[in-house]
Amino acid sequence: MFRCSYLLLIVITLLAGCVTTPPQLKMEKLVAASTASPSGAFKDERFAQAKVARVSNEKFEQASWLADEAFSPELPRLIGGLLAERFDGSLMKTVALTQADVGLTNLSGVATSGYRGVPYIPPGTHPGAAALGILLGEGLIYLASSVRAGNSSGNATGEHWTVYLSVSFDGVILNSFNRRKREANDDGAAVLATLLKTSADEILSQHRVRFPELYRTTTDQK
Repeated sequence: MFRCSYLLLIVITLLAGCVTTPPQLKMEKLVAASTASPSGAFKDERFAQAKVARVSNEKFEQASWLADEAFSPELPRLIGGLLAERFDGSLMKTVALTQADVGLTNLSGVATSGYRGVPYIPPGTHPGAAALGILLGEGLIYLASSVRAGNSSGNATGEHWTVYLSVSFDGVILNSFNRRKREANDDGAAVLATLLKTSADEILSQHRVRFPELYRTTTDQK
């Protein structure tokens, strides 16, 4: 009986040693990436639990995500400002922020395409438009994240500054994923600000591909 209990204790100890916990994230200053005001069409449609500081412990990714107030201005207004800097407001009727996970992730060796979870699809969205938007976004994200990760196991492990962003434009969801390996002397706020700007740039690029007719000049249309 004693021997069995001893063996069980050893197994439990070994298993506990294999558990990976979310990385420690403490920001010394607010993340600031834009001072522009969001367009009138912009709205935040994230769930309440996605707006607070939180951790997640998925199979191959453990994460610590920042709360909205860790940004200046707060995260939805900051993202809305980044989009307003890049988009002509006349190009869209409704713009909705559906996912914004910004923080630090600990990857355990398996490279992913970058996007996590179930894409948000607004009520009433035509199935064809939703499917096309998801496929387009997934394809662009996979190509971009594969290039950034270099497809090497060295880049796929360890702690990374990470941004997951999903935005719905008139019912079409566009996704962006960016990450950068954490270095010892990083200015986390500056790194995340850069990743947010890159994500906004990618959203714009996807929007141009998805809605080319909106970017044709008057000369092109003649």
